Amino acid sequence: MVRIAVEDIPEVCPNVRTTIGCTFPYLRENRCVVALIAPELAEQRMHLPYEIILRHELAHCSGWPADHHGGRALNAQEMEKILRGELLIDWLPSKEILSSVRHAHRSKP
Repeated sequence: MVRIAVEDIPEVCPNVRTTIGCTFPYLRENRCVVALIAPELAEQRMHLPYEIILRHELAHCSGWPADHHGGRALNAQEMEKILRGELLIDWLPSKEILSSVRHAHRSKP
């Protein structure tokens, strides 16, 4: 996980139309780099809780394609269940992984 400045998005994520960051999965090497702006800014720009944003990016780490094939919008009830850890979707990371990544990212300056 790498925190990036808003002004660095075009350079770090040149092939992505985004306002918060991007993900670089290296599936053959079993590693992934997620580059995101500060959590508070990401939430403000996306109008979503940071946990949902992280789950989305980490899903790309698990192989979900950039074109979001097979994806759909979550309804409010599903989002609440995900945030409570009651609804896990197979391509999403576990609540424990998400919590540790979230803690590490929020604690960066």
